[in-house]
Amino acid sequence: MPLLERYLYEIAEIFDTLSQTRDYDGDPKISILLGIFSTFIVSFSKSLLVYVLALIISLVLALFHGKDVLAKIGKISIFLTVMSLVVVSPIIINSLTCSPGEVQSLWEAAGLVLRTVSASTLFAAFLLNLGWTGVLRGLRELRLPEDFSLQVSFMLRYIPLFIRDVFRMLAAREARTFAEKKSYNILSSIVGDLLIRGYYRSQRVQLAMNARLFTTNTKNHSKTSLNRHNIILFLATTILLIASIQGVLAPWTNI
Repeated sequence: MPLLERYLYEIAEIFDTLSQTRDYDGDPKISILLGIFSTFIVSFSKSLLVYVLALIISLVLALFHGKDVLAKIGKISIFLTVMSLVVVSPIIINSLTCSPGEVQSLWEAAGLVLRTVSASTLFAAFLLNLGWTGVLRGLRELRLPEDFSLQVSFMLRYIPLFIRDVFRMLAAREARTFAEKKSYNILSSIVGDLLIRGYYRSQRVQLAMNARLFTTNTKNHSKTSLNRHNIILFLATTILLIASIQGVLAPWTNI
């Protein structure tokens, strides 16, 4: 139980880090589009250079907000690395025991871990750079449905608060279970409750906001404007795109 409790609290801390409010003077909709496109490039690339550049860009974006954010990005990367290694551990064990001379599967496992860690860390760095309010503004400026924008934003905001209660919920459900039941079955039902509670709380907050407004229409007619933040993100995305194209033209650099 202590290990599971520590794991859940680490998950909550990661969500808290991603949902913090930050002062962002760039254009949030451009940043969201660049973040999605950059993550897409890294996710479908096989170039080792792309993975390394994605991690470097993530560290640079985190440094804009101080050493504390950099430490949190490092914790996210370590957590993703451990979880990815757990997933590919059967491939590694099979390669070392059944096929000692076969290294292709080891390379594929290493590529999967690097791809997962670099893409997820890069997307987390973009979210940290935007902040919770920046994500909400960006979704609105992209002309997404108002209900969708608010509910997604508030789900991300409130789920960390509920995750800290998961350990107590899990202990209570196990105490009420007289028959032997696997823990992951109970945990899966708790995950569903978290999603429902987050959605329910976001809907209540949205109704409370609408009740205090004269109209439910909160359109944001902002103009597209480029500044230092957007230019840096655009250059980072361009570098990743060039490195990905180089990996296609020179396949011997891929992993």
